[in-house]
Amino acid sequence: MHGAKKVGLVLLTSLGLIGCGGGSDSRSNAPPALGAVADTTISANQASDPIDISITDEAPDQVALEISSDNQTLLPTSAFQLLGSAADRTLTITPAGGELGQANVTIVATDARGLATQTSFAITVQTQVVSFRSQFRTVFSADENAMPADVNSRRFTQDADNDDFSDLLANP
Repeated sequence: MHGAKKVGLVLLTSLGLIGCGGGSDSRSNAPPALGAVADTTISANQASDPIDISITDEAPDQVALEISSDNQTLLPTSAFQLLGSAADRTLTITPAGGELGQANVTIVATDARGLATQTSFAITVQTQVVSFRSQFRTVFSADENAMPADVNSRRFTQDADNDDFSDLLANP
């Protein structure tokens, strides 16, 4: 009888080690990795080209991304559109209308176990360069019922204030 108890104890110990995985875990204990993102310059009132966000993790489809900016006037939370899934995602950035300047964008990647990593890059929003001749022709060749053109984020319409400009034509 004494031998049976000993065997049972040995089996219990063996099962305990098997249940624990023998002390080793096949999963790594590393946070997800994010590929570097280059600093980017975009024009005011224009969306950026898609920016590739590459994620390396054992389960990239379970990695959550949080994107933020240190200049909420230029790049509010609504400025970021994230598309794609798993390891390959793209980010499109649309700055606030009429705003110019620079912001640092931070991307935080958090995996299913709560491990996180981050990367940052700079976005510069500069004045949109437009050909005067091209803009002039586009605006003045538009149909009278067309949407008014934007200039520096201001929408101009014909006779918006019902002023006939007679004061500019009168002799002083």
